[in-house]
Amino acid sequence: MTLFRWVENDEAREIIYFANPSLPLLSRKNLAESILEDTAKDIKLSLESIAQSEKLILQLYWMAGKM
Repeated sequence: MTLFRWVENDEAREIIYFANPSLPLLSRKNLAESILEDTAKDIKLSLESIAQSEKLILQLYWMAGKM
């Protein structure tokens, strides 16, 4: 069973359409792709932030050793 199986279920689509007819429903593939892209961007930003903070810490240790 896949996580986004309900997206392509006709009964689920009818209920969602009844609740909000103007809501566009993505396909299972498009929904998963957008979530994966957003998650990949978040992970990349987190890794860059961690790398920058560790670089600063290493520089401070190096400078402290020179004194």
